[in-house]
Amino acid sequence: MVIGTGYYGSGYFGSGDYLYGGSAAPAPGLPPSYTTNQIYYAMPQFVQDEDASLGYPLYYYLFGVCQNLDQIDNLMFDDIGAGITVQPTSVAEIPIIPAKLATAMQESDYIINVFGTDSSWSTVNTTSNFTVVVEQEVILISGGVYNWELPSLQLFVVERGYEGTVQTLHEASSGANGTFDLKNYVGAPGWSQILDINRCPAYALPWLAQFIGSGIPANNSLTYQQTIQKMQARSGFQRATPASIVAEMVAVVNSQSGTSSPLSASQVIILENTAILAPRGANLNAAISSTVTSLVLTNTDSSWGDLGSNGSFVIEIDTEQILVPQGAYTWANSPVSITGLTRHYNGTTAATHAANASVSLVAGNNIYGFNEYAFTILIPSSHYNIFTYNSLVAAAAGDGTYNAVISYVGTLGGIYGDLSGSIFPTSSSNFVNFIQRYRPSGVQVFLGGY
Repeated sequence: MVIGTGYYGSGYFGSGDYLYGGSAAPAPGLPPSYTTNQIYYAMPQFVQDEDASLGYPLYYYLFGVCQNLDQIDNLMFDDIGAGITVQPTSVAEIPIIPAKLATAMQESDYIINVFGTDSSWSTVNTTSNFTVVVEQEVILISGGVYNWELPSLQLFVVERGYEGTVQTLHEASSGANGTFDLKNYVGAPGWSQILDINRCPAYALPWLAQFIGSGIPANNSLTYQQTIQKMQARSGFQRATPASIVAEMVAVVNSQSGTSSPLSASQVIILENTAILAPRGANLNAAISSTVTSLVLTNTDSSWGDLGSNGSFVIEIDTEQILVPQGAYTWANSPVSITGLTRHYNGTTAATHAANASVSLVAGNNIYGFNEYAFTILIPSSHYNIFTYNSLVAAAAGDGTYNAVISYVGTLGGIYGDLSGSIFPTSSSNFVNFIQRYRPSGVQVFLGGY
């Protein structure tokens, strides 16, 4: 039995970890709703019995009317609970409304009882196993056919604690089965939910984002997890750290990579205090023809380190790539003579190159060296090459493939550049503009694929 709004002052009438908002939980299969329960179970029993015999039309009517009230209740009540949601982690074309946990999940549970899914979930690819996130735990769900518009349904777990996350207990969502979680947030004012990124409802996240300077429009195409990720990446206390730069890059790549598989921060490799060897390049001492297999380099220095001592490497002159054999080279004592070259490497065309032509490093073993004023970021080469501007897709005849978009980019007169280029790390990568504003002062950032 509930008195008034269910509480008196700051304390509820009730005990234990949960408080029921009505005299009973909804019948199995009915969508749980705190406000609906309060109204429905206050009705005479004969009304409830008659409604049950007719298939619960009254309950469903009240449930539809009470949805907005449930949202208001979650913001206004004291001790409103954790606001736990279930959200798919895949990138979707439209925002997916988070579902809720109908019952608590113990650490040993391998079935998730959810409610609140809708047609937006149909964008999730369930032809194979897919992942959802509950609080900070990623859970692998069995693929199959799901009717997301049912009032409630079960998700069958393949693996808990997926992708290195922690398998843990999850309480039922606030309002589930008419209960509130008093254990996690005892004494928390209801309004505190919209100031807590772990409990804030999806619809209020754009409002919360303003406090950290993250511009997220109310009507945006980001999923719940992308919104959280973008907000966390904007923390002023983390600004210019490798972690914040990685978070920004992951968010940008995932929001603009079309239908590609989403990039995970765990796939990004950070090489701290590391720079590409010979970032200043070198020059040809004299012109070479298209057939010679030796050359002399000038302007090499100690920054080339021991390049070549443990394996061959590749240089590029104009558009031709040339394989340099393993050897002991004294780069600090320029000029340096090199013999045994393999010309037109990687399918490039052998050509004549003029004296003083620029020579750059393309690939090879031991291409990195210590530099306290630099670090290198490496992402999977597949993401490095498929990165596109969604905003250019429409202009590219609606074709979102990488080649179609880049073909269109080539007509823009140099406003944009080809976003793939070489996956060899470079400080002039076309990705740099997306992270330049996060770069620490005086620190050089190299970007490439692996």
